[in-house]
Amino acid sequence: MHTIKHMTAVTLATLALSGQALAGAIATGQAHMSVNITDAAGYSWNLNLSPFSSIDAATGDVSLDLSTVNSPISDASGQWSKGSTQVYDSDTDSYISVEAISWHSWAMANGNTGTGASNPDTPWRASMTFAAIGNLDPEMSYGLFAKNNTNSTQNYTLSYGESIVPTIDGAYTLHADISGSVTNPAGTGSVNVSQVPGFNKLQAVRLSNDGGLTFVNGGVDVGNAYASAAVGSQPYGSDSADAGGIGQYNYWDFQTQFQLSAKDTAVLTGYAEITAVPEPASWVLPAVALAAFGLKRRAKRQA
Repeated sequence: MHTIKHMTAVTLATLALSGQALAGAIATGQAHMSVNITDAAGYSWNLNLSPFSSIDAATGDVSLDLSTVNSPISDASGQWSKGSTQVYDSDTDSYISVEAISWHSWAMANGNTGTGASNPDTPWRASMTFAAIGNLDPEMSYGLFAKNNTNSTQNYTLSYGESIVPTIDGAYTLHADISGSVTNPAGTGSVNVSQVPGFNKLQAVRLSNDGGLTFVNGGVDVGNAYASAAVGSQPYGSDSADAGGIGQYNYWDFQTQFQLSAKDTAVLTGYAEITAVPEPASWVLPAVALAAFGLKRRAKRQA
């Protein structure tokens, strides 16, 4: 379940009494995005998506700037173009379709290399579409469309990270979730989306206190393996986790890694938010605790 990013009266009162500002200029931050794809035949593509990242200096909003791909562009790895995919929007508490960057390899499924239009008989070996939205104060959401046209398993590693502005310094809560769908064409066997060896989940959120040079795991790994012999499009399912801690962090990222079976498609959407827990004045704690208890009671009755 997603958490809607809003401020209750309790939160507003706590922020005011703890001296935290509710408005102000957004400091400069950074965002990094990449997708790596490998397969059993030895192919490997490292796709640096950071040049497409954009940060609004006034609001801290993170998105993609695709003004350089108004028409398809090519490089040694393949062809880039505009596409679309879904991400989770916390403002509306819904999935929305947004503009995305699409890529396909020049390498074809039959082992040859080609250019130009796709041929259904000899499709591109790998293709993906990626979108991201977020905010430095701080939340992240991504959407990834992955298509494996080969006869063997492909491995995907997605990395999407942002600065945390202002820095988390003290207690915090952290939430993450993942959901999506898969497509299994007829005559291709079962569809499998699985963790890479050594990992129990598909998606991890990591925290850094040195701008992304080193990381610790945030404790909200999500994303179970999925297997089905059913043909056609079907839900991958969803998974979520919450955690809390104490620390000082100025950067965080997603690390989403999975294996995708031959001829199949996976569409994944990940979301995370980290929230500083303010230290209110001691005299307000009983009132806040009672109000929070009341909110919890109401939520429990509604559940």
